[in-house]
Amino acid sequence: MTVRVLSIGAGNMGRSHTLAYHQLPGFEVAGICTRSTDTAAKLASDLEVDCPAFDNFAQALAETKPDAV
Repeated sequence: MTVRVLSIGAGNMGRSHTLAYHQLPGFEVAGICTRSTDTAAKLASDLEVDCPAFDNFAQALAETKPDAV
């Protein structure tokens, strides 16, 4: 079973959490939500994660339907 995670924030802690989930077996980064979709997209690109970027939390939840946030 793969746990799909919606990562919130792309600063130091958000980046750290996203990287950790990306590297853990059994976890998948379903999306990244920040105040700026440019920042979220850059984090996804830097970590080579193929996931959508959001600047709206409700929209991110609705579209990704994550198992964890």
